[in-house]
Amino acid sequence: MHSFKVEEGHVIKKAFKGEDGTQYYYIKDVFNTFASRALDALAIYEQWAMRCTSEYLRDHAKAVEIAANTGKLTDVARLNGNLIERLNFAIPTQELIYQFAAVVYFDENESPYRYDPEYGKEKIAKWKKDLSIEDFFFKIPIKELIPFPKLSKQDLATYSKIVEKINTTHLKQISDIISGVRQNKGSLQASFSPENLQQTTIS
Repeated sequence: MHSFKVEEGHVIKKAFKGEDGTQYYYIKDVFNTFASRALDALAIYEQWAMRCTSEYLRDHAKAVEIAANTGKLTDVARLNGNLIERLNFAIPTQELIYQFAAVVYFDENESPYRYDPEYGKEKIAKWKKDLSIEDFFFKIPIKELIPFPKLSKQDLATYSKIVEKINTTHLKQISDIISGVRQNKGSLQASFSPENLQQTTIS
């Protein structure tokens, strides 16, 4: 049994155990609690749906502004293409998966209703140390909370590797524009089959 003080009408369920034996929990119907943890979870879910963190979007907007103001329309087109490409990712980036898990799942040291970002970073670091992203994902009951395509562990590992490579390329292109480095015209976009990255059964 957990020792959390729970408001009337809220149900806390066991989620999973960490490799160190830590028991993690989540609030059933977390998005409707109107607590700060729920608001943080909703914010991360919105980024999950867009396949872009808020930091990525801010830097993307800054890069577009710089490219447009300097007349580099090729860069503007490339950045727009990157955004379209991200929206069609079959799965989000690893960063978003871990961030969402850190907000939704809590242990006995946390409040069910308030999220501590610094403690969240500690949890993520521990999860990354203990398990690969695909092993971690299949350990957590995330499909009970949000829609996710039916993937095998092998497919998840493959898609995740592709998404991370493309994400790295997108981030470098944005960084280069912001820092004034001349862009190369190459892109990873042509290196992978579009079928591998199409969004499936995600709304």
